[in-house]
Amino acid sequence: GDRLSLWNLEDQSLMWQLDDLPAIVTAIASNSDAAIIALGLSNGHVILVDSVQGDIITSYTVHDGDTAISVMQFAPDDSILAIVEDGSDETLLVDPVDGAELLELTGHDGTILGLQFFADSTTLITSSNDASVLVWDTETGEIMDEYLHEIVVFNVALSPDETRFLS
Repeated sequence: GDRLSLWNLEDQSLMWQLDDLPAIVTAIASNSDAAIIALGLSNGHVILVDSVQGDIITSYTVHDGDTAISVMQFAPDDSILAIVEDGSDETLLVDPVDGAELLELTGHDGTILGLQFFADSTTLITSSNDASVLVWDTETGEIMDEYLHEIVVFNVALSPDETRFLS
């Protein structure tokens, strides 16, 4: 809903709660040291939250600000926030600090359903309901590889050594 809660798994206590957000939370991502939480909202906004105190750091609108954010992930070096709006065949790469658009990755013919960065933060893999997986160069926006499937690809996961992926 329009609330974010941080829970302690060890003692099951509520650490903090952020109430009355301007829209429903539809996606959540955490940066590499879990100090910052990015919230994607149903109104196309992103809110960055300090995970220790639960304070809002900043917020910004993605694209037109009308479409819910469905998938979101920080690059391992925290320099990029990858964002997919609901129903979109494009992945937006933005500066997580101010939301400035860095690149728009276009190449899928259907809704992007999953994504994952490689450890170097310069490579991203996306899956789509167009039955494909694309591997991207996040510095140029170029498609590096394409893997075609016979059915919808809901998600992708890289092996720890990044030599294989599951789809």
